[in-house]
Amino acid sequence: MSIVKDYGPLIETGAIEGGGNYEVRGDSHPMVYVYLRIGKGYVEKATHQGELSGAVVAAMLASEIRRAAK
Repeated sequence: MSIVKDYGPLIETGAIEGGGNYEVRGDSHPMVYVYLRIGKGYVEKATHQGELSGAVVAAMLASEIRRAAK
């Protein structure tokens, strides 16, 4: 239960087009966490969800990760 205490309840989860996963956690200020496989490891990035859906924010974060990896 420490994940819930630290990050809040899991609200949404899904796959990212092109590979990777995301999850949205928190009830009052939801955070979107993205995990992408880049090379032999994983890269993660997180930001507040804001007014957009979790899937849209996850796609934007995935794009930023892929750009930085090139």
